[in-house]
Amino acid sequence: DSRFLVTTRQGASFLTSAIFITAGVGAFMPRSLPLEGLDRTGGVSHDWPGLHSNTGTSHWLVLGGDESAVQAAIDLVQQAQTTGADAHISLIHRRQQLDISDTLQQQLNRLIDQQALKFEIGQVVGYQTRPSSSAETARISSVDLATPQGEVRKLPCDYLHLLLGLSPRLGPIADWGLALLRRQLQVDTASFSTSTKGIFAAGDVVSYPGKRKLILSGFHEATLAAYGAASYLRGGAAVALEYTTASSRLQRLLGAG
Repeated sequence: DSRFLVTTRQGASFLTSAIFITAGVGAFMPRSLPLEGLDRTGGVSHDWPGLHSNTGTSHWLVLGGDESAVQAAIDLVQQAQTTGADAHISLIHRRQQLDISDTLQQQLNRLIDQQALKFEIGQVVGYQTRPSSSAETARISSVDLATPQGEVRKLPCDYLHLLLGLSPRLGPIADWGLALLRRQLQVDTASFSTSTKGIFAAGDVVSYPGKRKLILSGFHEATLAAYGAASYLRGGAAVALEYTTASSRLQRLLGAG
């Protein structure tokens, strides 16, 4: 009957005759490495690292080159020094230059000179695991670091923290079969309908010639999408344009007539 059955990740489902997509550029998700299964491996996380729940000798690798990554590595060193934990901590970045303030660079240099923190230059191109005490997942045991000199070194690793920034992802919408161009929905600018009848879109999620990512433009696009949906639900019939200054019907609805 031309309706859609919409289901959410929380398990709710409902029928609707029209769908409006206003997802912006998508959800901002932590960047990861293009290594199969890494995010499902024990000891790998995108969260801020902490030593408080770990005992024994451990090797901690923090991967990233911005303020958050460097600060996380410094905080790990300070926690190890405070708690007396036997932790070997390394910061890994693909190049020598870091995107950090001078003050943070001085702190980092001081810890490197004290041999409390190692700074490794290169890219992680592989990893190894060991059996876990849990039957659910294996734990990371080492990583393969490709250096600028063309070598591949194996670094022991008990905990790998990926602090590589965020990237927007369109999510499940990308799998709906809608026409996309560079992860943005293609629309008819007369009605802001997508390639599927009954699905409309507006805002930063859409792309068309002359597109401007402005809030003002988003309001304009949403208005045309609303009129497009109203016409679609009426079988293609035109929708009259009314003004609050002249329409007695709108004035009554607003309680102003």
